[in-house]
Amino acid sequence: MPRYAPDAIQELTRSIFASAGTPADIADFMAYSLVLADLSGHPSHGVIRIPSYLEMIEAGRIVPDGRPELLKESGTTALISGNKGFGHFTGKYATEIAIAKAKSAGVALVGLCEVNHLGRVGQWSEMAVAEGVLAIMAVGGGAGAGAGAPFGGAARALSTNPISAGVPNPAGPAIVMDFATTSTAEGKVRVARDKGAQLPPGQILDKDGNPSTNPADFYAGGMMVPAAAHKGYGLALLVEALGSAVTGTYASASGLLMGGSIIAVDPGALVGAETYGEGVRQLVARMHGTPPAGGFDQVLVPGEPECMNRANNRAAGIEIADATAANIRDAAAGLGVAAGPLA
Repeated sequence: MPRYAPDAIQELTRSIFASAGTPADIADFMAYSLVLADLSGHPSHGVIRIPSYLEMIEAGRIVPDGRPELLKESGTTALISGNKGFGHFTGKYATEIAIAKAKSAGVALVGLCEVNHLGRVGQWSEMAVAEGVLAIMAVGGGAGAGAGAPFGGAARALSTNPISAGVPNPAGPAIVMDFATTSTAEGKVRVARDKGAQLPPGQILDKDGNPSTNPADFYAGGMMVPAAAHKGYGLALLVEALGSAVTGTYASASGLLMGGSIIAVDPGALVGAETYGEGVRQLVARMHGTPPAGGFDQVLVPGEPECMNRANNRAAGIEIADATAANIRDAAAGLGVAAGPLA
């Protein structure tokens, strides 16, 4: 698969969003966030999203100059409206508030409403751990039917309901996890489609409720199944409640917007930073010291693969499938933007 210089792709992405009416600071952050996802090894949330975000702008679902607004606040809580702007920019704003409140009060709950797709939610956990704050983020799909079927069901009734968490580790790599509570993320189905690849068995059902490995079946009315059967289903409902019910997203006038909650904690609030740090150091060391199973070279903690990917992809370039590159070229051409590295 072709590789491209990250900086060149980031500049192209910035130019595309700016030409679509996005203010400079928001366009800069959008370009940074999408390329960061590709660098991290998650193309499902990278520049592959450019055409769909432009379609959402065209349809009025995304207001490109929409900015987050603080609706209500206490010492430990806040509710933020995304005002239908880009979810990435609202996610950054909300995470900054959650970090500040956790540092001052020990714990914080920050809700997001009227927000669009939040991108790779692991980015917000990475922001928190960089500031020494433990954070959990839950993203709900709201009243829309979403992409996933409930356990035992054969129709869409849930979003992919991703959850992310970050655990600071003063002595080494932080633990950062980010995953959909469905069997896979929608973007990963999109990546497989653009590559002309099949999906692993057990991830999607076709429109009639039959198992399928063809990504096209998902986009023809199919659905994802919960990760880990009933366990993922239960987790999805928890995430949906935290992300949507807690933030009033079900009361929104639009069923197309999403909601989310960030729970942020000063990890040393109960026992002190030193005791906490030593506990996490021991935990990570125990994982690293576990003998690897067959097919593995070493045991890592969540977040380490992304760090390795970023180092490798900055040097080698980010992979972009030919079909994805063509879609981005078409999107750029529609805005009068030169395709640059993708020309």
